[in-house]
Amino acid sequence: MLDNYAVAVILAGGSGSRMKSDKTKQMIEILGETVIHRSVRAFDEASTVDEIVVVARAEERDEIEAMLSDIKKPFTVTVGGATRSASAKRGFEAISPAARLVAVHDAARCLVTPETVNATVRAAAEFGAAACCSSVVDTVKLSEDGFIVGTVDRAKLRIAQTPQVFSVELYKKALDEFGEDVDITDDNMMVERLGERIFCVNSSSQNMKITTADDLALAEFILEKRGKNV
Repeated sequence: MLDNYAVAVILAGGSGSRMKSDKTKQMIEILGETVIHRSVRAFDEASTVDEIVVVARAEERDEIEAMLSDIKKPFTVTVGGATRSASAKRGFEAISPAARLVAVHDAARCLVTPETVNATVRAAAEFGAAACCSSVVDTVKLSEDGFIVGTVDRAKLRIAQTPQVFSVELYKKALDEFGEDVDITDDNMMVERLGERIFCVNSSSQNMKITTADDLALAEFILEKRGKNV
């Protein structure tokens, strides 16, 4: 896309401590393909994405760069910071000057599809900011001191996923304002605090985040159910 040149910033600096593995979660294989390669491949196959920046741990940078040798789109592997927000900022600093949109994605969400990426990028091109989200299917309760005190209207609730896509100008403003705030848990929060609206793109709960060993088993099941190794 020329008018809406989009760059994906894929954050791959996780430690995998909850995975109880000798590998970081981005380097673990699912059906023969690493988590990081699966995530990058989804963006490589998305028609709305023009370029990819991977933010990696310093000790994994060279290995990840070699692992991505089959990726067709221009890509860069850079080293992240001490926190998620610091890593996102370093990734943003590495994007092309031609970029008009930036799509921030957690590498651990390696079941994301090119279709989901495309839908989110197109929505951001229209509205300035968009994030894929899944619906809440459970009944959600409010509690105080261990007791239920109310029920939340789940029709108004969404579970935030990634990618989260923003115009470059908006994302830069958000990073400059809130990029060092340790209480920020996703990029949406920074943009929300600017008073900007973010369009919700409906996504499947299959766009899950790999965190534990149980997640790996579920991811394998989902991929096998899809009938193809993507």
